[in-house]
Amino acid sequence: MKKMLMAGLLFLSASTVSAEYINGQWVDPSWVKLHEVKSMKIVSAVARQKTSAYHSNQRSDLSMQTKRWDKKPSIMTEETTEILFLDKPGKIRLAGDAEGKKSWKVDNFLLVEILDTNGVVTTKKVVGRFDSGDNLLQDGKRVSQLQPNSMTFTPKQVDIGPLPVKKPFKLKVTALDYGEFGEASDVYMIIE
Repeated sequence: MKKMLMAGLLFLSASTVSAEYINGQWVDPSWVKLHEVKSMKIVSAVARQKTSAYHSNQRSDLSMQTKRWDKKPSIMTEETTEILFLDKPGKIRLAGDAEGKKSWKVDNFLLVEILDTNGVVTTKKVVGRFDSGDNLLQDGKRVSQLQPNSMTFTPKQVDIGPLPVKKPFKLKVTALDYGEFGEASDVYMIIE
């Protein structure tokens, strides 16, 4: 009995040695700890092209409520992070460089989706420019748009928070275009 108890304690201590205890939460060492990195690239630049160049790359769950442009937005680029961990609430702002000093742009918009560790979307937001009366729909439901309604943004102008606190999650960012020309600059998430 004593040997079994000792073996159990050794196993428990060995399994917790690989995890970190951060702000009241056990954290897997493979998770990206946002309080340590302070910034992360979430969009890689896409050169300006006609929207028709992207038409073969669309998501069936997305559509546009528009009278003038494409009814299906086209994906210019889509990136999903590793598992992330945020230890306390804070501002999560967007910028064109890792230092948070450059402006950034997107024609037309970014769809920012927060996923749980099983890949289920828990929250979604849109950042970018729509014509008057236009909206992005996901599975027929309107996705809320963060302001301003623009294609160009000053550094740290947009806060995409809140993000989950003390819960592992992933971020999926899709740069989309829905008519004429599309492009995106590099975009970084700045953790403050």
